[in-house]
Amino acid sequence: MAIKGLAAVGATIAVLTAGFGATLGTGTAEAAPNPSVRVCAVLAGKPYHGPLNLRSDDWWDIFGRTQNTAGNGCTEFRNVQAHKGYRAVVRVENMPCQHGLRPDGTWYRWGVRGERIGQSKRAVTKSTGRTDLGRMVVRQHYTQCF
Repeated sequence: MAIKGLAAVGATIAVLTAGFGATLGTGTAEAAPNPSVRVCAVLAGKPYHGPLNLRSDDWWDIFGRTQNTAGNGCTEFRNVQAHKGYRAVVRVENMPCQHGLRPDGTWYRWGVRGERIGQSKRAVTKSTGRTDLGRMVVRQHYTQCF
């Protein structure tokens, strides 16, 4: 008797949850894909190979998301928020300054510091699908270390 009652309760819950899921339309086949952002980068006329950082317009999103580019210099950031402004940024130090210690115990720097710098245009994402930020130019910048 108790087993029949338990089975009836289980069947009722199964019918209710199936009906609730059908009402909400939560099937995986019907779900719209999340928006994504695509960007390509070139360095000296060739595809840029390295990290790209995706930044949004939100002031609290300080660091953003970082991904490396593919062989063609492009990358796609998936699952971004809809109707939000994004831009891709590159700022990578690829040649650090040299450091040395003087006989009197103070430190000094010498050499050349190299940095790769660039940013894409800003675009607002659609509700679904891919938003293209276009092709951005990355520049190699050198500064003297003192």
